[in-house]
Amino acid sequence: MTKKLHGLKTLLLCLSLCIIYNDILAQKQFAVTIELPQQLDIKKLRLSYDNGKGEINIKNPVVKNNVIFVSQPYYAKYAAIILRYPEPNSEFSNYYRYFFVADQPAIITLYKYDSTQSPFDNYQLSNALDFKSEQERMHQYDSLERKELDDYTVLFNEGKTGAANDSIAGQILSQKIINWNKRDLEFVRKNPNSYYSFWFFRKWLIQSAAATSGSLLTTFNTTFPDTFRNGEEGATIKKFLQGRIGVHKNSPAPDFTSKDSSGKIIALKDYLGKKDVLLVFWATWCVPCMQEVPAIKEIHDQYPPEKLEIISVAFPSDYATFSKVIKEKDMNWINIYNDLDVINSYGGYQGIPRVYLIDRSGKIVYERNEDDPGDLQLTKLKKVLKSNTLN
Repeated sequence: MTKKLHGLKTLLLCLSLCIIYNDILAQKQFAVTIELPQQLDIKKLRLSYDNGKGEINIKNPVVKNNVIFVSQPYYAKYAAIILRYPEPNSEFSNYYRYFFVADQPAIITLYKYDSTQSPFDNYQLSNALDFKSEQERMHQYDSLERKELDDYTVLFNEGKTGAANDSIAGQILSQKIINWNKRDLEFVRKNPNSYYSFWFFRKWLIQSAAATSGSLLTTFNTTFPDTFRNGEEGATIKKFLQGRIGVHKNSPAPDFTSKDSSGKIIALKDYLGKKDVLLVFWATWCVPCMQEVPAIKEIHDQYPPEKLEIISVAFPSDYATFSKVIKEKDMNWINIYNDLDVINSYGGYQGIPRVYLIDRSGKIVYERNEDDPGDLQLTKLKKVLKSNTLN
């Protein structure tokens, strides 16, 4: 009997190791070499990649003789490599280019360029794509809306719109952006089998005002082929739109599992039935977020951890800055950095600060933008905490 149990344990261990090994093998990894012309100032180049769940900045890539090497995991059909470089004589505008790579070693070679053009116009690709023909077709399809937007943007920046006031001019500008997005959504619906359409839908349209989140979710469910919808990238879109639709006061809080800044596993379900949870979305570069920290710290100091758990989820910035801020501001509660699954479950990269109070049953009983809009002292939240079962 003992031998049989030992044999069964050995078999289960082998099966577990096989599953883990297969998971490791199944996780896709891209490797790309980017060859830059000598005239390009590599210190000004901003490099990031989109792994199918969101965009991630690459702060310290491997660089040698103006050649950059990047290798990272990704969860989509392709990973998007994003290059940005400041335009001359412009404080805010950047040249940019998207390249798409998969699990075959890729090379992106950028050639010498004229100072009046983008440094990303002349290039050669090996095992990489630019979806140039799809982009050109989309640009042709939305050319009228883009021209109207571009022309009005110039007038808006020069204060020559002819509108009665800046507020009305801003509303007109917003509507022209919506018209442009709606036109692109039409293009996507007419070209559902193109991966570029699917990527553009995830990257841009689900965060736009082209349609309601419910309508966009219907588009997702009825437009794209199963091969797109059923993967990790499709799950990200669905989670994001469901978060936009369903995360509000009196709704169930989406469950999540993550790791905090110390590497500890954090799962929302572990707190249900035991304590309430204050969930805060913020960023180091968000001024109102930083102004709100004292109010959250006051709540943290007032309520013991057996009654209330505070979990802060930071949007991406720089991890060193994130670590410095939580230390300097004495944010001595659970801190999570840029977990895309958690962020997407609660509606993605929309306005912050966002604060939710989740009661022990898992229901959202307070939502900052509804209950305390613009109040950095979180006055109503403090009242809800006092009247809730926390004392």
